[in-house]
Amino acid sequence: MTFNASYTYEATGSLTLEAAKTVNGKTPTEAQKYDFELKSGANTPAVSQTKQNEGGMVTFDAIRYTLADVGKTYTYTVRETTPDSADMKTDKTVYTVTVTNIADHGDGQMSASIIYNDGTKNVDEMVFRNEQVATTGFKVTNVWQDGNEGATSLTLYANGRKLEPQPACNRSGDTYTYTGLPMYDAKGNPIQYAAKERPVSGYMTIYKNVAPYESESSFIYDGGTIINRAVTQIAVRKVWKGMDEGEKRPDITLTLYCNGKVVNRKPKLDTNGWHHSYNLPISSEPYYAVETPVSGFMTLYQNVGGYANVEDRAYDGGTITNSKLPKTGDGSHIERYMALLVISLVALLGYGIKKKRAQ
Repeated sequence: MTFNASYTYEATGSLTLEAAKTVNGKTPTEAQKYDFELKSGANTPAVSQTKQNEGGMVTFDAIRYTLADVGKTYTYTVRETTPDSADMKTDKTVYTVTVTNIADHGDGQMSASIIYNDGTKNVDEMVFRNEQVATTGFKVTNVWQDGNEGATSLTLYANGRKLEPQPACNRSGDTYTYTGLPMYDAKGNPIQYAAKERPVSGYMTIYKNVAPYESESSFIYDGGTIINRAVTQIAVRKVWKGMDEGEKRPDITLTLYCNGKVVNRKPKLDTNGWHHSYNLPISSEPYYAVETPVSGFMTLYQNVGGYANVEDRAYDGGTITNSKLPKTGDGSHIERYMALLVISLVALLGYGIKKKRAQ
């Protein structure tokens, strides 16, 4: 009896890819879990795995090879897919693993050469290094005075520089809070946070800070209070008449009043001759301005609206006209003087007629 025996030779091999994981150079705690991905590259049998670290190591499932793979070269990519968080910066390195020189030893065993590259150079191993960032918070309170309460808008600064993009600000009632702010910069220096309120029409912003920033008024610091105080303003126009071309106008003094009391606020002159007094506290009584008499000039107050008949002060929107008077014995200005006299008489006559009509 004759037996015909056949024998089929087989050889197999496997590759188990591993990567080290650190947080601030140390092994992650049991609670610190991060996601990783292994994928095959071009001209490589399909592989797709996702794993999490166990302590300081990430271990993927074994990749199997057979005699059909001898002499071929395969590539894989390994990366961490965990997104950054407020206090954690994850490693963005994408490693390329090249498996080459796949060979059969003739004894059922196979071997291959493994090359790791971090995107810039070949390395001995894959290491994913995360950085946990020390964070801090920032909280301020907003108070509205003499007006309607509402939401405000803040701009956050770090060491005097506006943050771009702006971090999220959470509002709860009158409290505004930022969380997860980095405590230190790239060089390890502490970061000082401060904020500014975007201007609110009709309100004056007051920053009331606490120690050690209680003397600061340009920014609001952590723990401080933003006060929005309802305000108003007044503007009066200044006109000069009878002056020669190029003649220098005298300095004037305008005193602001409210309900008969002096308001210590210096007006600002614009390019059109209007004197503005801004950020005045809301009052039930109107504000008005009175000019200190200017030597050699006659002063005339002209008001509008409900104050049109008032002749000794200028309310908001009113005009103060200074007309130059001729010097004593100066006959060259007689015509000018007579013209000013006529203008004054006409103005007085007009006010007299208005008063009679009002009666």
